Amino acid sequence: MGGGASGCSCSRVAEGRCAVICPEKQAKEERVVGWAALGIALALLALLFFLAGCCPESRPEIRYVTQRVEVPVSVPCPAPPPADPPALAIEGLPPEAPPAEVLKAYAVTTEQLMGYSRQLEARLAAYRR
Repeated sequence: MGGGASGCSCSRVAEGRCAVICPEKQAKEERVVGWAALGIALALLALLFFLAGCCPESRPEIRYVTQRVEVPVSVPCPAPPPADPPALAIEGLPPEAPPAEVLKAYAVTTEQLMGYSRQLEARLAAYRR
């Protein structure tokens, strides 16, 4: 067996075909590889714990709840009942009536039209609700 400068041995060192195998060097390399593998394993384990911490403990429960939603719907309104206009006092007045009588007829006609207007407003108020 031939010897190298570092005290390692190999049977074919003299021929130059064999690399020197040193048990101390081999052990050191195995320790480095061991630490690297341990580091990767710890990193994967830490990643696993991190991902497990982000996940909820259980799946969220899905519940279907019926809700009532009121939506206004347009419906056609019936036509208001026809309102017959009142017989006005001014219509029956002859053309040759005295001015005092015409003035009285205009005052009465104004009151009649105001009452008729109130009736129409009351009928239309039912449709505005």
